[in-house]
Amino acid sequence: MRLANSRCTMEVAREKLRKYVFDRVNVHNVLIHLVRRRGRKLESMQLELAGLRSQPDATKEELRLQQVIRQLENNIEKTTIKITTSQNIHFLYMDLLDHLKKKLAGYPTELDKLQNLVSNYCLELSDMTVMSQDAMMITDEVKMNMRQGEATFIEERRARENRLNQQKKLIDKIHTKETSEKYRRGRRDLDFPSNLMGPETLKGHCRPVPGSEGHGGGPGAAEGGL
Repeated sequence: MRLANSRCTMEVAREKLRKYVFDRVNVHNVLIHLVRRRGRKLESMQLELAGLRSQPDATKEELRLQQVIRQLENNIEKTTIKITTSQNIHFLYMDLLDHLKKKLAGYPTELDKLQNLVSNYCLELSDMTVMSQDAMMITDEVKMNMRQGEATFIEERRARENRLNQQKKLIDKIHTKETSEKYRRGRRDLDFPSNLMGPETLKGHCRPVPGSEGHGGGPGAAEGGL
């Protein structure tokens, strides 16, 4: 059993080692390939540098042309930037145009809604104007009725005061008349005993008593009887 396990472990170790060696060889081959390619590139660049060094110095015309070329390159770069900016502006304009078209497509419906709202507001305003005019007319009529009522109330109050004054005067007159009547009645009541004691009553008292003459009494006897 231990021997079998040892053989299995050895096989696994060998497989791992073989795989590790294979990977390292592959990496080595890749590195060799990169070194060779960079070596060839270095050789070509060295040859190009040697060719450039072997060329004579540039003349004034070539310098002027190089300056023109650099200026043209700068102009081309600026123009490219402008073109890119213009394209961006164009794209933005197209997006904005699409957005405005969508908005414009929905405007008729919104305008219809607004038109309906304006019509409703106009109707409500007309109704409110009529109501306001009616209210003003009613207010004026109420004010006029109040003024008329106030004038009528004042006239009725004056008439009532006049009637009360007349009734008061009449009551005072009746009261004065009753007082005068009571006073006259009192005077008559006071004068009544003296009327009873008038000349006829006194004459009755002075008449001779029947039968007094038979007793020999004269006028002096009558007075003596009194």
